Formats: sequence, C-alpha cells, structure tokens
Amino acid sequence: MTSPPPRPAGAQTDSPRPCFSAEVIATGAELLQGRTLNRHGYTLGGLLTAFGIPLVRETVLPDDPQRITAVTAEALTRADLVFVTGGLGPTDDDLTREAVAEALGKTVVSDPEADAHLQAYFDRIERQPTPAQRRQAKVIAGARVFMNPVGIAPGQCVTTEDQRHVWLLPGPPRELQGLLESAVQPWLTQLGERPDRHVRLFRILGHSESRVQEAVLAHGVPEGVEIAYCARPGSVELRFTGPQRQLSPMVDWVREHYADDVLNETGEPVEVELGHLLTARKETVATAESCTAGGIAERLTDVPGSSAYVAGGIIAYANEVKIRELGVSEAILAEQGAVSEPVAAQMAAGVREKFNTDWGISITGIAGPGGGSSEKPVGLFYVGTAGKNQVRVTRYQVNGNRAQIRDHGIQRALECLWREVVDRQSLADNPSVRDRDCRATAP
Repeated sequence: MTSPPPRPAGAQTDSPRPCFSAEVIATGAELLQGRTLNRHGYTLGGLLTAFGIPLVRETVLPDDPQRITAVTAEALTRADLVFVTGGLGPTDDDLTREAVAEALGKTVVSDPEADAHLQAYFDRIERQPTPAQRRQAKVIAGARVFMNPVGIAPGQCVTTEDQRHVWLLPGPPRELQGLLESAVQPWLTQLGERPDRHVRLFRILGHSESRVQEAVLAHGVPEGVEIAYCARPGSVELRFTGPQRQLSPMVDWVREHYADDVLNETGEPVEVELGHLLTARKETVATAESCTAGGIAERLTDVPGSSAYVAGGIIAYANEVKIRELGVSEAILAEQGAVSEPVAAQMAAGVREKFNTDWGISITGIAGPGGGSSEKPVGLFYVGTAGKNQVRVTRYQVNGNRAQIRDHGIQRALECLWREVVDRQSLADNPSVRDRDCRATAP
C-alpha cells in the first residue's frame, strides 16, 4: 500500500501532518476562449472531496509548453497531488506530456502496452494510425500507465522522489471520466488511511445566504471547521469541512435550528427530493403554468423515473385556456385579474381534478419586462398547491430580468410543493435518510 505523501518541504516536523492537498492544471486554448466549458476542477474536486483531500487550486493554461512546465514545477512545491489535464492528443499543440516531463526532469518514451492499445483501437475502426496519432502512446519515463477505457491516450502517474504525485489525464470529458473511474479512484483508495477531513452539506430552503451566516456565526463554530455558503434560487447550501468530532455538534445544531427548512444533506435539488417522496408514497402530480411556460414540469421530469408520478400539465397563458382547461372562474378573472391569489388557487385545484392526481401545482405571474403596474409589479407571482384536503397559495415578489424571474418562480413552486408533500415526522424518525457524509458517497 502506498504511503501518504510527506509534509511539504520546509514544513515543521514536530506538529501533526496536515491533510493532503491537490491542484488541477487544465490545459487548452479552447477553455480560455470560451469555446469549451471547463469542468475538470468540478469533476476532480468532487472525487477528491470524497477521499478527504482538498482541491486548493485550479489553473487554466493555453497550449504553451513553457507555461505548462513552469506552472507544474510550481504546483509541486505546494501540493501532494497535481492533476494535469488535456494536451495528450495527436496535433502539434498537444504538448502536455513533453512539458510535464521537462518539469520533472524526465524524458518521453514509447510504451509497448499503450502502443498495442492504440493499434487495437485503429484495428477496430479498420484504419491505420498516422505517425502523429501514434504519439498518443508515448509516456513519461518511469510513469505508471493506465489504459484509456474509452479512447487512445493513456492516463499516467509519476511519483517524485519526495513522494509527490503527478497525474496526466486526457481532456475530453468522456475520457477523463473513464480514467477517473478505472484508474484514479482505485489509486486513491490504495493511498492508505484517509485524512480525518469530512464534508457535511445542507441545502436550506427559504433563507438568504447572509441570514444563514449570521445564525451560524452567532451559534459559534468549533476550531478546525471550515464554513462555506453558496446561494441558490430559493435556497442556500451550507457546507462544513473538518474533523468528524468537531463536525458532529454543528450537524446536530443545523438539524434542530432549521428543522422545517433543511431539504436534504446530499445537495440534491428539490425536484429529486420530490421524486423520492412521491415515488415512496405512490402519489402523483400535475402542473398548471402561466408565466413559467412549462418550466416546473420540465424540472420535475428531468428526474429519471418521473413518468411514475408526473401525470401531465397545462400551459395556460390565455384566460380562455384557464377557463376552458382549468375551470377558472370567468368572473374572478374579470374582477381579480389573472395574476391573483384566487386564480392560482383555482388553477391548482383545476389541474388536480383534470388529471385526477394527488397534487396540483400552479403558478401565475408577471415575468416582464412589460405588463407590470404599481399594484402588480414585474416580478410578482402566486404559487398554488392543491392536495386532498386543502388549497394553499403563496405570494412572492422578486427582482431580476425575465429569465431570472421565471427561474425564481419555478424554484419557489417546487419548494412549495415539497413543503406540502413532505412528511417531516418520517424524516425525524429516520435520520439516516438525511445523514450522509459526502466522503462516504465516493463513486
């Protein structure tokens, strides 16, 4: 079993060794020019977090070998693990392996196994590789080589004399993910005892980021625990990182303080939680939407298996559609207007009745940029929920452009439905449903 990397050079040796640290160096001009979305740090960060290893820096570089060499050498003065992605292909600008080899003081050599893997790939597609394509089978001398399960260029890991580790991984997301699963994850598993570094995450509904921070700081945070906040539409992600013993009291406090507002401790969005609840209860839902044009139904049906509980929906912008399809009162529309509490209530009850479902959810509002007034400004919307015994309507007023207002409406509607559907007592009786340590959910 591989021993954990040693302390960085110059660190004090008479104190406990800190947790491992990792850096990512993503290469490719397309990442810097906005032509390709860079998700390398996101993907690697999730995997490393599951092993208690913090990703402390991501650097994005063009296909410039001198810069890649310099930044790799610099990263090795700080980090125990360095992941370099991209630039392992057959073209003239794919120079990552040569640049990293220079940073390590090594050469690039041919690898018989990698060359055989490349030849087998081209045999399957009945083509012969060009000399440029054969470059993809070259590796850094002394590297551990891992065959690419979905492509040509292999993954490589070089361990330095002071036990720092440099990984070279291909840039295409499919190939990167394939090697993370087949090579990097097993390698991380063999590193030995993991650092006592855990992550606890809460998705809290109905509170602003600043209010959550005020509450957390007023309660007090144990020494050694890091806190992070991430605002989402209608919710806040609260994340604690640190030793298990220090995290436990914070976890207990959040569960008690936000008992009615913790959506989950997994980070999953509200539509996933709704899917779990509706599936478990064998209940169904239908949607009636005006200002969101089917966005609520889209979010619900993004979840695999949603056909078991989403019966259907109606997009009802015109008053005639509200009257004909949802049974909204023509008199109420004339008196109150389409954007009003009674219309939202009748839309929710009407769609529930029309589709014969357990739940109906509706929204009606003004997304803008026009159509508002002093009495009903842009950003006003009403969300209606209808169940077996009652109909509830909630009024919201938000800011933003048309897209932002619609996003808020969709999120708030899903939140309202979750609050109606959720059985909080069942969650209290079975805390394991929510008590999940991110490190325990490694893929």
